[in-house]
Amino acid sequence: MWSKSIFVSLALLAFQCTVSDAERCPDGFTYRKDTMSCHKDGDSISPWVDAAPNDASSPDSIQGIGAPCTTGKDCETFSADYCAVNPMAGAGFCTINDCEPGDCPATYTCCDCRQSSLVDQEEACIMDQYTEQLQALAGCTC
Repeated sequence: MWSKSIFVSLALLAFQCTVSDAERCPDGFTYRKDTMSCHKDGDSISPWVDAAPNDASSPDSIQGIGAPCTTGKDCETFSADYCAVNPMAGAGFCTINDCEPGDCPATYTCCDCRQSSLVDQEEACIMDQYTEQLQALAGCTC
């Protein structure tokens, strides 16, 4: 009896794992195996991996915003002490959370992901180049 239920469970699991790359993303997005994430068609930037820290000389800069990270520990020494991680890529960038519109520096937008089941349920300043992806794939409001 147990061996039969294990076999059925394994068969169902294998069936669920047969999603093609074309079926992984909504219209207008393409799945990339190298980052294990969906990219907006025509976008050549890897999501949240190619981030560069904001120029500290900018008057509206936040120390460390945009620095690459994989965990919050990577951001502890910055004012931008929250690590916004793309769960499919396992990497992200340092930013601030608990933001409100107007709190983020130029080229960043405050996104509310508190209702998302795919990313951390936070409000955070997200690079403008990724807001459309967060809205389409994770259900965030930016």
